[in-house]
Amino acid sequence: MSKKPKPAVAKPCYFAEARSYAKVVEAEIAFFDGLIQAKNNIPNIPSLQKSLKDAANFLQDHRGRTLNILVEFTVTDPRSGETHTMMLGTLLKPPQTKSHAQVTHFLCLADADHLLTKVHADFDFHPEADEKKPSPHVQLGGRMFDSIVEKLKNKGLKICWNDTVDKPRMPSLPISTALLWHWAFLEYQDSEQISGFLKNWHWKQLVKKAEQAVFLPFFRDGVQLIEGDPDKGFLNALYVPVPK
Repeated sequence: MSKKPKPAVAKPCYFAEARSYAKVVEAEIAFFDGLIQAKNNIPNIPSLQKSLKDAANFLQDHRGRTLNILVEFTVTDPRSGETHTMMLGTLLKPPQTKSHAQVTHFLCLADADHLLTKVHADFDFHPEADEKKPSPHVQLGGRMFDSIVEKLKNKGLKICWNDTVDKPRMPSLPISTALLWHWAFLEYQDSEQISGFLKNWHWKQLVKKAEQAVFLPFFRDGVQLIEGDPDKGFLNALYVPVPK
């Protein structure tokens, strides 16, 4: 009697892991913990100090708690020479009884009167949603976040885009707070507040660990998917949840 073939074992795929809130928070905790330990070696920025206090409270017990921080940096556009306020935000919201987890990282630029542009990166934790979304993805413009709305009220800023339009959503590299900040810092390397981060060995170590935690499994499993199941398609895998 011939043996029954063994059932195929689903290979672990980062695209499924990216939809695991616990995995996402794990990388965030490692970053914030390292940043708090190195806070005496990085630039002293008021909004950063406040965010580190909020993060410290989050680290004590992150189960069921939301982290919503916004850090402001003064940056100079390397081409125009104009000074802007760069806002970097992180929203970590655990799954609730009637809602799914939310992980959003965003960058917003403002001058004295306007919010000039916003880009945000999301993970999608709701594969049964009416509309499929790539996970991870980035969006330009689109809806506002509570932390930015508060700035609108306090500073009287006006929005330069239609905040009801949330397309297109572009499949992207996975992002974390460390990677968002580093990406933003590289855009403004010569700004005084930014250069202090990029030259600091503590910061370099934090970014290195973030890349290993987030990029390494993404690229490894992406190559595995392209080579082992090319018909499925890399971009399709970002949209379609991996079967359980």
